[in-house]
Amino acid sequence: MNWKNKWKKELNSVVPKLSDTVLNTPTEKVEIKSERVKSRRKFISFGALSFAAVLVLTLVVGFYLLQPPTVPETVFAVEINPAAAFVLDKNDKVKSVTAINSDADVILSSEENLNEIIGKSANQAVEKFVDSAAKYGYIDLSDITGQTTLAAVRISSCGAKNFESLRASVESFLSGKGIPSVVFTQKVEEIEFCDIIGIEKEQGVKLVDTVKNSPVLYAEKNIDENNITEKFHAYGNELLARISDEHLKKSIEEYLQTEIFNISQYVENIKGLLDIEKNSRIEHLGKYLQFEILNKDNEISKDKLDEKHREILDQNGSFNDFWNDRKNNGKK
Repeated sequence: MNWKNKWKKELNSVVPKLSDTVLNTPTEKVEIKSERVKSRRKFISFGALSFAAVLVLTLVVGFYLLQPPTVPETVFAVEINPAAAFVLDKNDKVKSVTAINSDADVILSSEENLNEIIGKSANQAVEKFVDSAAKYGYIDLSDITGQTTLAAVRISSCGAKNFESLRASVESFLSGKGIPSVVFTQKVEEIEFCDIIGIEKEQGVKLVDTVKNSPVLYAEKNIDENNITEKFHAYGNELLARISDEHLKKSIEEYLQTEIFNISQYVENIKGLLDIEKNSRIEHLGKYLQFEILNKDNEISKDKLDEKHREILDQNGSFNDFWNDRKNNGKK
């Protein structure tokens, strides 16, 4: 017997013989998991989630960074003699306009004028306002061929927005019409701005909301159901004092006999009075101002305008002092 068979015989004698039951019992498969593998899988899962979170955050932040910056609504005032406050929306379009004085009512009572102001850029809206002021005789051009006193336009604001481009636009517009002018801007505190536009702002209410919610016409301010008839006649009497034409005065006196029943009718009747004044101004003042026939031949060069500006600064110290001097002397 060789050594292999001898070794096998000896091994069988030592190892006990298994029964058939044990031999036929199926073995259970045991899954062996490596702690290292499990740890690695956890690490990969956490890393994937972190990367996804960073990616989402990057996309969200990037989206907002690419959006145009939010521009707040802005309010500014334009004073010639007619004076008005304008509210610009977030797209720099005129959202609302309100008269600061009764002269501005003549311009803003016209639906045609309002349609060319509301929804337009600041430059377009203010040019229309200034254009109407000149056509209605509020800018004196009677000495346009001689020693003309410059028209003065003041643009006031109290926010961060710079209105220098608007100043240049108005100045260029007037120069192109042959109207020498001083157009200047000023930034003031909110309390001074409220004083300029003649409003009282409630505590906690934004200035822009106060102006935006103000009535369009100066004649609409401070009226209620108890005093509308009185206000209507007071406004009509003020108009009579400004008009010298007897025929026109008679028309106004007849119009003042209209009965007033509510605020809405009051506003409509005020617009009727203002329409009479507007047409009268165009007929009796506009033709003397020759505004319609001005052309490029009358255009004022920038050098000539700069020279006039230097003279004003030498005499007055500042454009605002020049403005106040004219205002105190009742001339614009």
